[in-house]
Parts: sequence; structure tokens; C-alpha cells
Amino acid sequence: EVMVSTVKPLHLMISKILGIGALGLLQFVIWIATGIVVVTMKNLGFSLGSIPLGSLIWFALFFVLGYLFYAAIFAAAGALVSRVEEVQQISTLLMMGLVVGFIIAYASFLNPNGSLAIVASIIPFFSPMVMFARVTLTNPSAVQVIISLALLILGTAFNTWIAAKIYRVGILLYGKRPRIKEIIRYIAS
Repeated sequence: EVMVSTVKPLHLMISKILGIGALGLLQFVIWIATGIVVVTMKNLGFSLGSIPLGSLIWFALFFVLGYLFYAAIFAAAGALVSRVEEVQQISTLLMMGLVVGFIIAYASFLNPNGSLAIVASIIPFFSPMVMFARVTLTNPSAVQVIISLALLILGTAFNTWIAAKIYRVGILLYGKRPRIKEIIRYIAS
């Protein structure tokens, strides 16, 4: 209650998203550093020079945008629930969407220029996984990549706007789970 009375809910939500995102990036840095140490110590003949710089840049771009896209959705969902059981139910549903994206990305490994891969790489829910796979496996047209990135950025902005409206009201509710009509009213206000 003290935080909500002194900080705007939008700033609180974005700060939480950025803080957890920075922690995720730190975790990646630790994994990469550990991998470098292990490879160096074992002398496996693998070097970072064998990974194209373009792949690392695409990974960073799609990871950050994908994280921001999904973090806003999870923040809104988390603001709507108050019990651990409800959080688990909601997060399971949201994780199913991520799993579908990974399954489509795996299918796109087999045919990166197939219809499924092309369409899914443009849809913001799947583009962080599928377009990254396509970019690293083949050379999709620049138009497809630009459209994918533009829609992902717009989707992230839209999700953040919707999540901020839900978060603003949702964090003030204690013990009461809002109905769909109330959620729509929060978004419309």
C-alpha cells in the first residue's frame, strides 16, 4: 500500500519488468561465461568466433523484445489474482502460449521458409522464437523481418498499455477476483 500511494502503478509495473529482465540478462551472462570457462578448460575446439555476430545480435533483439512482450502480459495477469493457486492457473495458461511458440519454432527448423514459419514469424506471440529461428537458419526477406519487428514492438507497446490499466486497478484489489466485465471496464477507463 505504501508503494502504491507514492509511486504510479505504471512506473511500479515497468520497474518490476525491467528489474526482472535485468536479472534474466545477468543469468544469461553467467551461463555464457560459465560455458566459455568450461570450453576453455576442456579445450574442446569451440570458440565464440564460430558463432556469427549477427546471430548474437538477433538473439539479443528478439530476446529483449519477446521478454517485454510477455512480461507485460504476465504482469497484468498477476495483478488480477491474489492467491498462489490462481497465479499457478493463470501462469500455466500463459506458458501454454509460449510452448506453442517453441513448437512452431521447432517445426520451422525443418522448413524455415514454409507457410507456417512465415506466418508465425510475423505474429507477435510467436515471432520472438520463430523469426529468430528463421533469421539464424535462412535469410528471410528484409520486409518480413521489418514487419515482424514492427508488429512485435507495437504489440509490446499495446500489451504494456493494457497491462498498465489492469495493473493500476488490479493491485488495489484484495481478495476479490475481478470478472471479465470489470477487466474490460478497467481497460476502457
